[in-house]
Amino acid sequence: MAHCAQQLSGSKFPDLMLTKDSFISVNMAVFMLASGFVMNIDKMRKTSTKDFLISKALRLLLPMSSWYLVMCIVSSHLPHFAIYWSIYWYLGAMFVCLSTIKIITNNISKNIIVCLISILLLSCIPMISFERSCYMIPFLWTGYLLCSNIRRIGRGSAIVLLLGYVVLYYFWDICYSVYMSPFHIWNADWHSVFALVFRFLVGVV
Repeated sequence: MAHCAQQLSGSKFPDLMLTKDSFISVNMAVFMLASGFVMNIDKMRKTSTKDFLISKALRLLLPMSSWYLVMCIVSSHLPHFAIYWSIYWYLGAMFVCLSTIKIITNNISKNIIVCLISILLLSCIPMISFERSCYMIPFLWTGYLLCSNIRRIGRGSAIVLLLGYVVLYYFWDICYSVYMSPFHIWNADWHSVFALVFRFLVGVV
């Protein structure tokens, strides 16, 4: 819906949902939340690291490469690799996040510790922000925790969350988007920290 609106309007951030341009800014966060919701860490621990990495490369990186070849054929030239990577950055981010979690689970049994270490690790390593993995991994873990606690969220809680979203949505600004204010610990300032916290609250709520 968001990308069709981009093409039809000719705008990178089209007005959607009551003239707010927030949908295009959070759709990849929703993708990561849904992925975290079905993430099976117990199965991950039982799988060998080699088999896991190969499996995720085939599921995530192979489609990226295949579509790159299609782009080359259709356009009759070789698009710059960085452009191709940026178009499908969320698949690269997913691969980085899942691979990081898998490697950490090999040595640590408590999931909450794995969660904290993986988030801190991807926030501190230089250049990881290129894949925006440090932005995406908290949403992946939020989806996982939501799945684990979904039965605790009753109708009353859902109404409170919905009202909270309406309030946050009212104050949303496109400058809070990861596309406009990407976060990395090496170049953090008060605006990027505020934007990080605000968009994370919007995505979680």
